[in-house]
Amino acid sequence: PLRWDFPAAPRLYMEQTCHHPPVSSFQFVGPDAAYTYYGYSEFGVAFGYNRMFLNSGGMRVVEFPDGGKIAISFPENVIKNVFWGDMYHEVFGSQSFTDVKNKIRCTITFAPETRKGLPTDYFEGVIEHYDPTKPEVEGEAICEVQGSWVGFIDFDKVRYWDVRSCQKMTNSPPAGLLPSDSRRRGDAVELHKKDFKTAQAAKLQLEETQRKERKLRETVHGVKGRK
Repeated sequence: PLRWDFPAAPRLYMEQTCHHPPVSSFQFVGPDAAYTYYGYSEFGVAFGYNRMFLNSGGMRVVEFPDGGKIAISFPENVIKNVFWGDMYHEVFGSQSFTDVKNKIRCTITFAPETRKGLPTDYFEGVIEHYDPTKPEVEGEAICEVQGSWVGFIDFDKVRYWDVRSCQKMTNSPPAGLLPSDSRRRGDAVELHKKDFKTAQAAKLQLEETQRKERKLRETVHGVKGRK
């Protein structure tokens, strides 16, 4: 796993917890442990004409000290100009943020078809009270949400975040690295030395270790590669 430390005490941990299918897990602990953002993600790939669609899935949760939780779904992604042209990433479809305990959710739509002439990074949606036993039923609107996933977000036309004015976090590696840190991967170290034979053997050994660890997780949790 990787551990990345930020100022004001937030901590980020990341680990590739499964090789096949590829599953990446993470945990981000906010300043003074005000919240914890954790989960895992896996994806499938489908190709189109000069583009690549990424179908993501998994789990993403923000948890607070009082026990409150917000579950975050995955929107759809596409990488365009894969073979020629300037490559770029687009997000489309919808994404939800759900607090079941307090019966509140927010659903936003990226690049909505009803909004012509706006940048494709634009999104809009609504925060609403809803009935968790009837999630398919539209709830009672609390406020509207608009923004750009690369720039800003407004709630009822009041700006709460803007990339141009927010404080930027810097990052630095921790003083001590875990034995399993990716910078200590034997295959990568040997590959950097151009010892390809040893690098290949180290890679095979690493994959075998990952398979054994995956079986242990499945035995304990019953979920393939995800915990």
